[in-house]
Amino acid sequence: MITTLYIIRHGQTNNNITNLWIGQTDVLMNDFGRSQARGLSKLFSKTHIDVILSSPLKRALETGRIVAKGHKETDFIIVPAFIEIDCGKATGLLENEARKKFPKIFGQWAKNLDPRMPGGESNEDIEKRAIPALNRFLRTYQGKTILISGHAMLNKNLIGHFMGTPYGKRFRLRQANACVNEITIDDNIHDSDKIKVKKINWRPEF
Repeated sequence: MITTLYIIRHGQTNNNITNLWIGQTDVLMNDFGRSQARGLSKLFSKTHIDVILSSPLKRALETGRIVAKGHKETDFIIVPAFIEIDCGKATGLLENEARKKFPKIFGQWAKNLDPRMPGGESNEDIEKRAIPALNRFLRTYQGKTILISGHAMLNKNLIGHFMGTPYGKRFRLRQANACVNEITIDDNIHDSDKIKVKKINWRPEF
């Protein structure tokens, strides 16, 4: 049985425009982000989806619910483990501000290491909370179609896990607002030969 996993990123927020690091701060999408979410809903309108799994944060939750409007029989589950990365003391900083304040961290990232921002999470931390939760749903919905409404860093770690990407290189994966990723899994979630990453950061034109 082949399980199909779609992973989407929420639509745009005002913070995405300014590149402000918000992490787990609960902000809403802007009007363009909602338009992107409606575009995703139209994109998936003819795709059978058995379950939508969403981060508890409003921007991903609203995106998932907009997609779900066209799928009346689809299960919708909020998954706390799918929350975005905790940016720790970098929360609320612009990227250039974070770079100036934490140059050592950025230096380690440049060397493909996986440090945490002070008080925050690493890629390994995200994987350790998100993958066990995902595996439970992959078993429950084996052979079915699952859609995850997530975030940039969450998605990078889900995809990086299946691709075997080292933690320190996952930052380099791209996840635009309202992008689509597609992974298929043939029976065994622990057999890399049965896993195919078919799309990464695909950005439909809405």
